[in-house]
Amino acid sequence: MLGSWLSAYEQDRGELLNPCTYDLATHDRVLSYLRFQRNLAQNTVASFVRGLKVFLRRCREERGLAVGVELRKLQDPPCNAATCMYH
Repeated sequence: MLGSWLSAYEQDRGELLNPCTYDLATHDRVLSYLRFQRNLAQNTVASFVRGLKVFLRRCREERGLAVGVELRKLQDPPCNAATCMYH
């Protein structure tokens, strides 16, 4: 599931995602895409974030890649009109 959402994001937005350069700004764009373009429920987006953390942790620990973001900073804050804007 994680891979299909990431592939869809890359196709729709024309932005290739790379674990080494994935940062908080990229994370915000991906979350906005999932919420507003794909209209995913909050629980589904939270599940995506958990899966993304597992993926990035494996990239770092098992493959030795320098992941571009601290995993503890990847969160899925509650979305409301004041805090969520589509980029």
